[in-house]
Amino acid sequence: MDVAQLERVSYSYRNSPAIADVSLHIKESEVIYLIGENGAGKSTLLLILAALFVPTSGIARIFGKVITEKSTKDIGLRRRIGIVFQDPDVQLFSPTVYDDVSFAPRHLTTGDYKLYTEKAMETMKISHLRQRHPYELSEGEKKRVAIATVLSYDPEFILFDEPTANMDGRGRREFKSLLKKLIDEGKTIVIATHLLRDIVYATRIIGMYKGKIDYDGDPYVLKNKKYLEKLNIL
Repeated sequence: MDVAQLERVSYSYRNSPAIADVSLHIKESEVIYLIGENGAGKSTLLLILAALFVPTSGIARIFGKVITEKSTKDIGLRRRIGIVFQDPDVQLFSPTVYDDVSFAPRHLTTGDYKLYTEKAMETMKISHLRQRHPYELSEGEKKRVAIATVLSYDPEFILFDEPTANMDGRGRREFKSLLKKLIDEGKTIVIATHLLRDIVYATRIIGMYKGKIDYDGDPYVLKNKKYLEKLNIL
């Protein structure tokens, strides 16, 4: 089953094109890495896959629903998708860590939101930060909280934008362990990165270059040094 289908999708910020003529199918349980330098269009593509941006042209379907202004507000669709932004400050807006992590399960789940909240905080090892204001945290701690805000409502389709940015070595290792756990649970995952060292468990690589898909296929491309140099992958 296709989780996402993009057909000749383009998106522009005012008159500045960010991605152009992108066609893409994503199936259940795939682990896809979007690779490319900053400005290649990775973040914009993630926002369309997250049903947060409506394409300027072309058609995007997520879980079979065409993405329109109306569908971006569809609670049923929102419940199935989670995105962790590159900048955690975009994601954190509440007075305490607990309030931030509990926000989504309060609004998107039918069970006891406290159980969902506690589980997510335990998974990300941030239970001791529950009463702290998010802006008092280190960048690495903020990133953990941002990930917990998504894990808290257990979406099927999870997108990460540069998830290990500002993480130390231990943080990167723990993220890889989390990724393995999500894969074992059958999640569909898309990760945007420009760091070769952080690419693990990939079933597919998508290379972005100047707003277009330049490569879509086997992870073996990661052994092609000339191609990685072209995309400015470190």
